[in-house]
Amino acid sequence: MEWRTSTYCILLLALIGIQVDSKNVSPSNHVNNICSMWGNFHFKTFDGDVYQFPGMCEYNLVSDCQGLIRQFSVHVKRTEHTNGPKISRVSVSINDIAVELTENQAVINGQKATLPVHVSGILVEENTIYTRLYSKMGITVTWNKEDAVMVELDSKYSNRTCGLCGDFNGVPVYSEFIESGRRVGYTEFGNKHRVPNPTHDCEDPFENIDEQNEVDQCEKYRADCADLLEDEKWSSCSWVLNTEPYIKACTNDICSREPEDEDTTALCATLSEYSRQCSHAGGTPPTWRTAKFCAVTCPYNMVHSESGSPCMDTCSHRDTNTLCEEHNIDGCFCPPGTVFDDISNTGCIPAENCQCKHDRAYNTGEVLRKDEEECICEEGKWICESIPGPGLCAVEEGSHFTTFDGKEFTFHGDCNYVLSKDCDESKFIILGLIVPCFTHETDTCLKSVVVLFDNDKKNPLIIKADGTVQHNAEVSLPYMTADFTVFMPSSFHIMLQTSFGLQVQVQLVPLMQVYITVDQSFQGKTCGLCGNFNKVLTDDLKTPQGVVEGTAASFANAWKALSNCPDRTERMDDPCSYSSDSEHFAEHWCSKMKDKESLFAKCHTTVNPDSYYKRCKYSSCTCEKSEDCLCTVFSSYARACAAKGIFLQGWREIVCEKYTENCPASQNYSYQLQSCQRTCLSLASERQSCSADFVPVDGCACPEGLYQDENELCVPMEKCPCYHNGQKIHPGKSVTIRDEHCVCMNGKFHCRSWKTRILGCSSPKVFFNCSTAGPDEHGLECAQTCMQQEVDCFSVDCQSGCQCPLGLLDDGRGHCVKSGNCPCKHDGQFYAPGSEITKDCNKCICQWGKWKCTHYKCPGICTIYGSGHYITFDQQRFGFRGDCSYIAAQNKCGNKTGNFHVITENMPCGTTGTTCSKAVGILLGRTWLLLSDGTVKATDMGSGPEIKYNERNVGMYLVIDANNGLTILWDRKTTVRIILQPQHMGDICGLCGNFNGNGKDDFTTQGNLPTTDVLEFVDSWKVLSTCPDAKPDFNPCLETPNRETWAKIQCSIIKEVTFKDCHNKVDPNPYYENCVKDSCSCDAGGDCECFCTAVAAYAQACNEAGVCVVWRTPEICPVYCDFYNKHGECTWHYSPCHTPCYKTCLNPDGICNNTLPNLEGFCEGWGDPHYITFDGLFYSYQGNCTYILMEEIRPHYHLKIYIDNVYCDPIEHVSCPRSIIVSYNKQVITLKNHNLIGGADLEVIKDDVKLNLPYAFNGVRVISSSLDLFLSIPQLGVDITFGATGFSINLPFQHFGNNTQGHCGTCNNNQGDDCMLPGGILVDDCAVMADYWPASGVNGEMCTPPTALPTVGGDIKPTTKPCQAHPDCNLLSSEPEQNTITVPTEGCFCPEGTLLFNKETEVCVNKCGCLDSSGTPREFDEVFEYNCEECICDKASKSVICKPKKCSDVNPESCTEPGFVLINVTNPSDPCCSKQVCDCNVNMCPPLDKQCAVGYAPVLEVPNGKCCPEIKCEPKKVCVHKNIEYEPGTDIPVVNCQECSCTWDVDPKTQLFKIKCGFVQCNEECDPGYKYVETSLDDCCGKCVQTHCIVNINGFNQILPEGATLPIPNQGCDKVTCTKVNGQFIANKHTVQCPPFNISNCQPGTVQVTADGCCYVCVDQIKGCQIQTVHDYINHNDCQSEKKMDLTFCGGDCTSFRRYTEPGLSSCSCCQAKRSSNRTVNLDCVNGDVITHSYIHVEECSCSRTNCHEMGASLTLTENDERKRSFGLP
Repeated sequence: MEWRTSTYCILLLALIGIQVDSKNVSPSNHVNNICSMWGNFHFKTFDGDVYQFPGMCEYNLVSDCQGLIRQFSVHVKRTEHTNGPKISRVSVSINDIAVELTENQAVINGQKATLPVHVSGILVEENTIYTRLYSKMGITVTWNKEDAVMVELDSKYSNRTCGLCGDFNGVPVYSEFIESGRRVGYTEFGNKHRVPNPTHDCEDPFENIDEQNEVDQCEKYRADCADLLEDEKWSSCSWVLNTEPYIKACTNDICSREPEDEDTTALCATLSEYSRQCSHAGGTPPTWRTAKFCAVTCPYNMVHSESGSPCMDTCSHRDTNTLCEEHNIDGCFCPPGTVFDDISNTGCIPAENCQCKHDRAYNTGEVLRKDEEECICEEGKWICESIPGPGLCAVEEGSHFTTFDGKEFTFHGDCNYVLSKDCDESKFIILGLIVPCFTHETDTCLKSVVVLFDNDKKNPLIIKADGTVQHNAEVSLPYMTADFTVFMPSSFHIMLQTSFGLQVQVQLVPLMQVYITVDQSFQGKTCGLCGNFNKVLTDDLKTPQGVVEGTAASFANAWKALSNCPDRTERMDDPCSYSSDSEHFAEHWCSKMKDKESLFAKCHTTVNPDSYYKRCKYSSCTCEKSEDCLCTVFSSYARACAAKGIFLQGWREIVCEKYTENCPASQNYSYQLQSCQRTCLSLASERQSCSADFVPVDGCACPEGLYQDENELCVPMEKCPCYHNGQKIHPGKSVTIRDEHCVCMNGKFHCRSWKTRILGCSSPKVFFNCSTAGPDEHGLECAQTCMQQEVDCFSVDCQSGCQCPLGLLDDGRGHCVKSGNCPCKHDGQFYAPGSEITKDCNKCICQWGKWKCTHYKCPGICTIYGSGHYITFDQQRFGFRGDCSYIAAQNKCGNKTGNFHVITENMPCGTTGTTCSKAVGILLGRTWLLLSDGTVKATDMGSGPEIKYNERNVGMYLVIDANNGLTILWDRKTTVRIILQPQHMGDICGLCGNFNGNGKDDFTTQGNLPTTDVLEFVDSWKVLSTCPDAKPDFNPCLETPNRETWAKIQCSIIKEVTFKDCHNKVDPNPYYENCVKDSCSCDAGGDCECFCTAVAAYAQACNEAGVCVVWRTPEICPVYCDFYNKHGECTWHYSPCHTPCYKTCLNPDGICNNTLPNLEGFCEGWGDPHYITFDGLFYSYQGNCTYILMEEIRPHYHLKIYIDNVYCDPIEHVSCPRSIIVSYNKQVITLKNHNLIGGADLEVIKDDVKLNLPYAFNGVRVISSSLDLFLSIPQLGVDITFGATGFSINLPFQHFGNNTQGHCGTCNNNQGDDCMLPGGILVDDCAVMADYWPASGVNGEMCTPPTALPTVGGDIKPTTKPCQAHPDCNLLSSEPEQNTITVPTEGCFCPEGTLLFNKETEVCVNKCGCLDSSGTPREFDEVFEYNCEECICDKASKSVICKPKKCSDVNPESCTEPGFVLINVTNPSDPCCSKQVCDCNVNMCPPLDKQCAVGYAPVLEVPNGKCCPEIKCEPKKVCVHKNIEYEPGTDIPVVNCQECSCTWDVDPKTQLFKIKCGFVQCNEECDPGYKYVETSLDDCCGKCVQTHCIVNINGFNQILPEGATLPIPNQGCDKVTCTKVNGQFIANKHTVQCPPFNISNCQPGTVQVTADGCCYVCVDQIKGCQIQTVHDYINHNDCQSEKKMDLTFCGGDCTSFRRYTEPGLSSCSCCQAKRSSNRTVNLDCVNGDVITHSYIHVEECSCSRTNCHEMGASLTLTENDERKRSFGLP
């Protein structure tokens, strides 16, 4: 093909436009919502006009022009490029968000952003070709970063836009290019939309006046373009899209080139645009690009396609394409059969080659081991097996509990409670004393832990908060018995370890906490506050009476271990709201736990700090000792991290450093303490805790006469405080204990009773006197009650008082009953024996004080509401901030195909980034349902199973009810409820969890990996992997503190009296917290909606728990039902808790397809003198008296309802109801209308006094809506409505079925007996019956019934003149008259020549006849087939009459093979009929009982043509010896002195691996210093025995025999000697000890070195006797001091003489010690011992006289002798 050129360039750009017509042949065609610009200045408007405008300035492409303030705008800026014009910038503004896109970056509100980015509902992302901006307001802008921009708008913007894209009014040319009747040129039109820019000078293009001439100049190129675009390969596009505009654009592109220009950029741009528009119109463009023509290069190994899904499946998100809502686009895609590797970014790979992801990428076969699972990566999915582990229960901060199964709750107790108990064998019972710490009742502490073994209450093990341990008496630690050991691993903790799988860790500092661990043997066997350890979260709050409670308080109260403790209620206030200082203190310190830069951050992904952070703030604001409580929570978090293997070394340097101190200064350290530890606490003890007969110990203790207080200070006895329930009472202070006034003196309470002594007890109770009680009797402390039958009582005290005698139990209300007459308690209410309650789908009956319940599996409910709050099917709560679409629930899990997906999309609320769930997508088989903007849109996806569903409005909810067990409830705003029937249990995955009952494993990623990181879990369930990751849940009140007070005040309704009846059933605290957060977050409008949604979520939870709360008022979240009433009618009324499936006498069970909770918003009503009985029978009665509407046949609830009818027409006897009178519970209330003609004048009267509304008293409530009065009796479920047009009475069948009589009938689902007279006589006419029910004496009237009873069959009534029908009544049967309106009116009418079928259908028809079910008009007597029925338009009834189509008989097949069964399938030849075929049902297969031998694995296979699987034993890759399997390479014990191992060689007979054996080869070579010695005959080989010392000197080993000495070279006088000690050869290093040497004491010339060269010696000068010192080691028997010591001795000359002239006369004096002392030193010995050695330390020397004659002249002492003697050395 030859491309011809033209010399005309720019002037040809302003040509006549052509309209693009989209041919609506496919529901996917949406080109009419798209405006685009591309290539050589081409534009296409929304309305289909294509034109050229050569502007190079900045222009408004499209914006919202309806109001003064524009919601959005899209501006574009072009620049000149070598290959033609190029778009350099796209600017998009949506409300307050400004996005500027250039080729290399995105700027949002002036800040550079990294893509993808999500802000305020706007997503900006990019792929290999396009940058795309998507707003949830219905705006999409796509730019190829070169020449093409496309804008797609939601249809709601129709006729609201302006700009180069036109007005979007659906009409081509009009408004854009016609102005005041004249044609507007394209250049003129384009110049109007220039955007002023003071920083850029730009000129408008000139307008061309000769457009047609230039068109003619280019016409010669048209044929080439037509040949190209009308080619057969483009036929799919030409079928759905008008080709002509693009042929014109192509012609212009060629015509505008220079003759020598070979560039095809502009032509490629037009072909690309045509291809894009073809995809959007539903066509399939061909692969038209080549390597040399308009080629596109793709990254990795991706391939280019003209029409592919933008939702690309990746390794981590395999269902993205399946769930895609986007239109096909051109771009780079993965080849078929591959997915994109978004984990390692290696391009497109087969799905089976994908890696798994957690903390890193894992290859197939790699194993990840976690605490409770072992997971192996297999083709990008985790295959996990649960590792049985112990259960951990924690009681922390004195009020926070975590059960074995992970249920967390808060409870402030004041009693001894059963923490945990072995409920099967009673191996252990653990009790905890939880009482108020100080003065605040909600500041509670754990004060002691008691452990009972084998139910032995006489020998309890007691661990107290002060660290003392008692077992009969106080014991010292460590303490050991045959069954358990108690020891202190640190000064902060006490540990109890048992021999049967129980471990108890007690923390003492700062506050007492306890951690209870049980091994797997106790799974499902425990009970108590720690739960039942059955891996099911939802039943952890089960009481001893066998029912699951709704709140922690009612649950914990049931596990009291003392009978006389009062029940506790939970606090509803926020402790931090009372003091800003406390709140700031808590926030400052507690936030360090969540600080991403702190030491704690290393544990965040393993242990989520959110709940600890909340507990930290709560405890810090609640406790009087804020720092102690704060530090307790920090220590709990550090312990939880340590339990996961993460140690926060040095965390106390950040907080809580003070707890690392040593002994207090007031205490003394002693080696010998032989008395009971003297503490102030011991003074109050009734019995001596220990005796003095024990071995003395050392440690810190108080001096004699002083006592240690709780601060470990030593104080006199008179300063000792007293203690009551762990509470400190200062000396001289008083407290009331059991009605006695007690004063603290000398550490003991001195009490005096102020209460009159009980002299007698009301029968049958008897008085118990503790003064005469036995050792195991505790009086009221352990009195037998109905509630305590299953709870073990433990007490060390006794309380006197009145109690029930033996054989009777206290029923909890002060009465003594037999055990069979015990009531049951639930949610704070008492129920009589035989009473029945409902828990979810189960019923419980009260028997012997316990609830006996059914155990059906109940539907699961997942709730998503407000600011991203989730409650999973298994009741796990979490929240996050995310702007993506997420899979909430699906049954396509693992390798299962599944048939439904539920997708939720979050929308922004306000400026804080908080999100609200607003849109829901449901893929139901082949049907895609989109719930958005309050409506439902259904789309057939073309493939998948067909699942039937119903769409209906139920009150304020839109309900999708599918027949596969899935129900969706949507409030059209921010709340979504997903309800699943029990058959889906364990087969679900997504953000709503797996619906298996175990909430601990709900955080399982899409890759099937359990995790504790909420964000890792959430991000794995994104629909699109390219969507930005979610952010942690946060408190928006921190960013909008000005709204926090308002939010807390508004949300306090949840905790206040309005919902008080629900507080015992549903914990309000999490709903209150979420309400405050949501109300803070909606700071840009819609704040009331966020608040109302949050409150409604709690109201609905109450509703599902059986508590109906009327909380909406005209001021608080009003609902205006009257809006739906037509003028003059009063039908629709608001009801907060109407049943979704109406329970009436006609439908007493209220059966629905799927179970729905009671919902709010229902309305109903019926007429005035006309009656419809409970059973639906209609009749009219014109009475003029007060009558009995309803009374009970057998009085049970004593409810009566009367009607006061009066004649209200002055001409005719027409009756009107003047009042409804209700008698119930000793009060009579009249609902009265004073104006029977015209508008109602309503009033409520009681005892002749008008009541002010709303009214609530004694079980009856009355409210008004100005048009109606509403009386309700909530306890009975009775609702009565009375207004201007009549009344309605709604009674629950469960209370009144088969037990009513009067004008309203018998309510027994039988209309035949509704016309019943008093006494049971039936008549045929209810108008006759009505005369017999006057209410004499009521309302002051005396009406008498007829004196005679009617005859059987009724009396023959006299013939009377028939009543003439009122003309208005004829309107009910007449055809509408034509031309009744003579003046022109505004509105919608049928086209000329057609008629409106009726007012209800809004269908215009050519001929009157019938409308079938699809709304299609049918002529009279027309026969047709519809929905597999044979139908006819019946002229007589003017309706369609259908009957099932008859199908011909088909012979069924015969099924003989196992597993095959006959089923009905659609007949392919007739889709309306079915036939029977054999189908495989594996459930009908016989059981498989074949066992494989050791070494072989059973493999299931189904032979061809068969249904049932068969077992085939295939050999494993192992060796087998003595029925034990061994892996290849492992050693196998076969015969002694032989080595056997498993090889890889295969035994051809068994196909197992072979075992190879050989004799053990002994190695008889020994190292130097050792010799080989044969041992016993039982050993295969001898061993090397040491014979010499081995000494390493300067890197060489030296061998020394025993006793040999070896000098050490280069180390002076050091020597090594070999010795043998206890059979071990030991080399000892010795240093030569030199005598004292001081050169100043030497005579000149006498200094010399000793013979061994080690020491200096000399001849001393003659000096006087004095102390001399040497610094040397002390050695003794192979032992040596650790360091050199200062050793003293006496030395020097003393005067001595002997006179030989006088025999016997001599004077000798020696230098000797005059004063010395004994000292000790520790010596380290060669054999490792440390001994204490005594030596003499000389302190003074003198010359002492001695008898020289006796000693002899020859006895002179050497210096060395003197030194030895001075040292006391040998």
